[in-house]
Amino acid sequence: MAPRPDRRRPVPDRTTRTGADVRPPDGDDLARALRRIPLAAAQLSRNLRHVTDARLGRVGFQTISAVHKHGPIRAGDLAELEGVEPSNMSRTLRELLALGYVTRRPDEADGRAWLIELTDEGLREFERLRWESVAFILTRFDRLTAQEQAAVIAAGPALEALVRVTRPDPRNPR
Repeated sequence: MAPRPDRRRPVPDRTTRTGADVRPPDGDDLARALRRIPLAAAQLSRNLRHVTDARLGRVGFQTISAVHKHGPIRAGDLAELEGVEPSNMSRTLRELLALGYVTRRPDEADGRAWLIELTDEGLREFERLRWESVAFILTRFDRLTAQEQAAVIAAGPALEALVRVTRPDPRNPR
């Protein structure tokens, strides 16, 4: 049996144009371009996974990163922000408490609730792992062309915005 011909249209490379010629892809081109983002993000995450300390793991690092960014924060609010079940967040927080990376204190606004915040040790661990991740990427960054390097740097804020608008809303799962 002969192989089927590839009927997909190539995605035009619009990143090489300058000025008024630059426009975002549309229709099928847009769908093909957007399919690349989750695949690349997942692969980059796998490539960086070995950087996180075995004691902490990827979930622990994500959690101390979120506490660093949003803390002090209630555990339920943290679970909602991270898109995980409260019971899973409680388990992760117990592990981080045992490691001495986070602490909890009563919420003065609501005596029944606790606020989670990083300890000095947690902040040091966060900074260490963040810089190890940067160093890992930096040692490979020179393998990219100057144009690719510029595109990666420029993509940072846009990817952060994409993360923000694609974060699931627990009140409206769809």
